[in-house]
Amino acid sequence: MLKKTAGFSFIEVMVSLVLFALTVGTILPAVVLVQKERSAIREERLAEEYLLDVYNRIYYEGEAVASHHVSKNGTEYQLTIRQEPVEGVCITWRGRNARQYERCLTK
Repeated sequence: MLKKTAGFSFIEVMVSLVLFALTVGTILPAVVLVQKERSAIREERLAEEYLLDVYNRIYYEGEAVASHHVSKNGTEYQLTIRQEPVEGVCITWRGRNARQYERCLTK
């Protein structure tokens, strides 16, 4: 009897495909989640830069700035000038990861 051992058997190929599919199926959702979080961090940095810019314009340059909406890179931000209980500037937005964020700078 001659045995052919030149290639993989059908079962070996199927097992390797199942293992590959399981690996991709577990890693892909994690990669998508990491990408959303990276995007949310970018939005947060952009919001904090804008908040600091408005804060400096109000409290150091004496410019009168009203509460307003601003849209940057597809995200809507709401800037609020607060007088009570502590005077300051706040910005709120909903991140791409569907979480609500708020950052404030007080005088």
